[in-house]
Amino acid sequence: MFKLNLSLNRGGVLLIATLMLILLALGSIEANAQTTGTIYGRVTDPNDAAVSGATVTAANIDTDAQRTAKTNAEGEFNFTLLPVGKYRILVEATGFKTYVQDTVELQVEANLRVTPKLELGALSERVTVTDEVSQIDTASSTLGKVVEQRRIVDLPLNGRNFLELGLLQAGVAPPVANIDVVGSGTNNTPGGTRFNFSVNGMRISSNNHLLDAVNNVEPVTGSAMIVPSPDVLQEFRILTNSYSAEYGRSGGSVVLVLTRSGSNSFHGSAYEFLRNDIFDARNPFAPQVPALRQNQFGFALGGPIIKNKTFFFGGYEGFRQIKGIPVSAPVPSLKVRQGDFSDEAVKPIDPFTGQPFPNNIIPPNRINAVSRNLLELWPEPNSGAGIWTAAPSGSNNRDQFVVRIDHKLIGDTNNLTGRYIFDKGTRLLPLGHFASNAAPNIQVPGFSNQEANRFHNFMIADTHTFSPKWINDLRFSYQRAVVASGEPVDQVSPSSLGFTFPRVSSIDVAPVIAVSGLTGLGPPIFSQRTYNFYQLMDNVAFNHAKHSFKFGAEVRRTRLTSLFTSIGNGSFVFNGLATRNARADLLLGFPFLFLQAAGKEDKSLRQTAYYFYAQDDFRVSRNLTLNLGLRYELAPGFTEDENLLLTFIPGKKSVLSPTLPLGLLHSGDPGVPDTIFETPKTNFAPRVGLAWDPFGDGKTSVRLAYGLFYDEAGLIQTYNVFQAPDFQPIAVLVFPRSFADPFVGNSPFTPPLTLPVQVGPGTTNTWIASDFKPAQIQHWNVTVQRQLTSALAIEVAYVGNKGSNLQGNIDVNQAVFTTTATTGNVNSRRPFSSFGSGLQVSSVFNSNYHGLQTTLTHRLNRGLSFQAAYTWSKAIDDITAPTAFFLFPGQTSRIQDVRNIRLDRGLSALDLRHRFVTSFDYELPFFKKGAKALTQTLGGWRLSGIATLQSGRPFTVTDSSDPNRDGDTVADRTNLISNPNLTNSQRTTARWFDTGAFQRFTTAQAPNLGNAGRNIVFSDGVINFDMGLTKDFKFWNERTLEFRWEVFNLFNHPNFGVPVNDFNSPSFGRVLNTSTTERVMQFGLKFLF
Repeated sequence: MFKLNLSLNRGGVLLIATLMLILLALGSIEANAQTTGTIYGRVTDPNDAAVSGATVTAANIDTDAQRTAKTNAEGEFNFTLLPVGKYRILVEATGFKTYVQDTVELQVEANLRVTPKLELGALSERVTVTDEVSQIDTASSTLGKVVEQRRIVDLPLNGRNFLELGLLQAGVAPPVANIDVVGSGTNNTPGGTRFNFSVNGMRISSNNHLLDAVNNVEPVTGSAMIVPSPDVLQEFRILTNSYSAEYGRSGGSVVLVLTRSGSNSFHGSAYEFLRNDIFDARNPFAPQVPALRQNQFGFALGGPIIKNKTFFFGGYEGFRQIKGIPVSAPVPSLKVRQGDFSDEAVKPIDPFTGQPFPNNIIPPNRINAVSRNLLELWPEPNSGAGIWTAAPSGSNNRDQFVVRIDHKLIGDTNNLTGRYIFDKGTRLLPLGHFASNAAPNIQVPGFSNQEANRFHNFMIADTHTFSPKWINDLRFSYQRAVVASGEPVDQVSPSSLGFTFPRVSSIDVAPVIAVSGLTGLGPPIFSQRTYNFYQLMDNVAFNHAKHSFKFGAEVRRTRLTSLFTSIGNGSFVFNGLATRNARADLLLGFPFLFLQAAGKEDKSLRQTAYYFYAQDDFRVSRNLTLNLGLRYELAPGFTEDENLLLTFIPGKKSVLSPTLPLGLLHSGDPGVPDTIFETPKTNFAPRVGLAWDPFGDGKTSVRLAYGLFYDEAGLIQTYNVFQAPDFQPIAVLVFPRSFADPFVGNSPFTPPLTLPVQVGPGTTNTWIASDFKPAQIQHWNVTVQRQLTSALAIEVAYVGNKGSNLQGNIDVNQAVFTTTATTGNVNSRRPFSSFGSGLQVSSVFNSNYHGLQTTLTHRLNRGLSFQAAYTWSKAIDDITAPTAFFLFPGQTSRIQDVRNIRLDRGLSALDLRHRFVTSFDYELPFFKKGAKALTQTLGGWRLSGIATLQSGRPFTVTDSSDPNRDGDTVADRTNLISNPNLTNSQRTTARWFDTGAFQRFTTAQAPNLGNAGRNIVFSDGVINFDMGLTKDFKFWNERTLEFRWEVFNLFNHPNFGVPVNDFNSPSFGRVLNTSTTERVMQFGLKFLF
């Protein structure tokens, strides 16, 4: 039996090359529509009868490239794979005047219907039509909207990040504010986690970003690797539901981004945008207006190298920013620092006597020496007894270069495109960020760190027209990403604080200190990685009779080298179990937990994946089109160069590493594939849809669709940080005997380390499930569109999806909760007593989404264009985070009870019940005529804006005191005794919800856990208005100087973030930050020619 070798050795390369060449020779592979669209229609005479044999020409106005076709017996014609742009349509037929329709604007993935009606007369006579093409799609069942170049450059964009315009579509929502993906290094890049979006309730990692039809996904977070400057973009489109079979690898959306090409005339721009804090408002949680100095500048230029043959386009953008970060952080009060707890709500007890300390004061000689040193690292409170507010400044610098060449090789039959983008940036963070699950945010100075990234994206494409019916598109791309996160700057040495346990990390930094109710101390996890992506794809389109066929194949090769230090520096957790007050535990030096990882920090991963599809758009009749497709994906897991990946199969013993506990196995062990789980061979994804024009006039459509999609999102992140070679087991000590040296001189990690590192009772391990499966997403929609006027169109859609086999993190060795449970018998209550927690990434979770989505679109007419979108929806899942390294404010990274997943089924963290967003661009009608002085100064103004209103997101109340005594402080919930949500008039930042509605459960209630549901409390919504005012100064030869004034959060409305959700925190229920920025102004000057 023939078996396909998925490792790309020399033989594999030859095999792939041979297969691709054979397919090319047969001309039977995919036709690329990812940078193109379709113009189709029917030619009729004055009596509405079909005109057969007419010659139809589509001519690109900018480059003079032309395509011709003959109408069939029913007068129909079809141009597929047309590059986006403005076209002139000419129709010639004997006995009729020549028909000319100017400025037919084709957008990416659009299906434009043109219906030429010929007049009797001589062919030499011309009839020119200026009517605009209908906005209604009567040929495709895919949902998605285009954001064209005009809106990209005209609408007010905070940071000039075009991805924010994706949020103008129905069903597209921003990520949870302040989300963090540990060690990604791309949380704050222009296309990073905090700028990504959720589509129809799907995870933010489930978007497939394509740049000029080739890969642009940063795989750890699923975000965009490169975000080109708006001035070098042609347009972009987000396909949100039921996209055709040529698209895959994700179940959320497909983001199609097109760069601009040159034309027969020189055109370009030079610009600078600046911000300064003197124009800004104060954040409600900052003592003063945060510092801000920002400059964004660049240029774009395009034109002909050889007229009608070779064109170029290029650009540069620089970004320089110094910005204060508003912080409102809970810190120890001045009295607590001296051991005085007389003002605290929870008075500590002496753990040796069980009695309160005299006068609720810990004697000075009982305060631990290490603790005294640590207290100096927290700044003193300056806002009340226990809050420190400030706005320390960080920096962010980026540079981006773009160059593109388009060339016609042989007339109009061969078009060659080459494009390269280079993007690099560095960011200095004055505060830490994620350090451990117990201390997700470090909001004090002293732990500054740096992120650095460098991205390359190269693409070369050849589009060959064999005939008007056969077109082939061949593309090769290469992407490279070098990313570093959490690189220490001015860090504190652990020895200077009094710690004496062995150092096992490659960097010498202080351990993490997590204290319930306080902002943590410590550095973020350091990581660095280098990706190399190779992509080869070939696409063919073939038109025959009523069928438009597309076939395709793609090969992707991914190679990753990385270093991930995990918590090699150690992590301490204080939660109040010793004294009933976490801060008193800290002063006495009595941590509840100590965790330290050790092992091999670096790794090398690789994967080769194959994709195939076939699509047929079958025009059953003049007003009915069927969209039929089938996709096949052969996407294995990743392999590691030294076969050190880990999984767990109960009862099996490792042959490669016999010292491992029973059940822990390496890749390469008998019965364990190199990829840990078997490669699925039956991932067929059918797509079916119909588009019906009930009246046959192109002004109304009824569309239905269903499709199956496979989602690879998060897989590489799982292998990268959850599969450290020799897996970096985490030693976990409950109530360690010493704060300075938890191992008391008996560390299992004493250098030099011998691999594999010893794994014993209580040691936490991470792995991928041996039965892991790729996520499976089902899409469906029912949509009605109607053209109301020549400029105004409405769309109403019911959209749904269902996710199965979604990945998430579970503890397969979770301790059983009993009435005799204590912190001291955790390991004896585990199913497998030879090790501690078993944090496994499993594909056992589910989700569903239902939404009503409405969109009203007014294209540019009489100086006004606008779009309004409203979404009413509900998203449900078992868990939102694909791995424990996705940190959502107010969410847990694991489920509460591994034995009953349904206890965690509830509203998704991405649920947004209501969302309304509208955008507009209006050319003010004043002083368009009259004296030149008046028109130059008072005329030429444009007003633009974006308004957003959305309901609050749900969050979960947790209890870090570990009430179920399983040694995990992350996932426990409380009991619910009343409705926790307050009315709007009752909500304050000091008490956002009814904290009295929750109650801690006890061991007496075992085996029952907290009955409070997941995500039953709601945070603040969003009310935001952005506005732009633009003035154009016209000069000679179409030269324009443009002045822009933009205001973000125009009314300075505070939109509050998720409140403190830890029942064990003194700040429980209190809001400490905002989800959007304060009012910020931006001024810009742009020269266009």
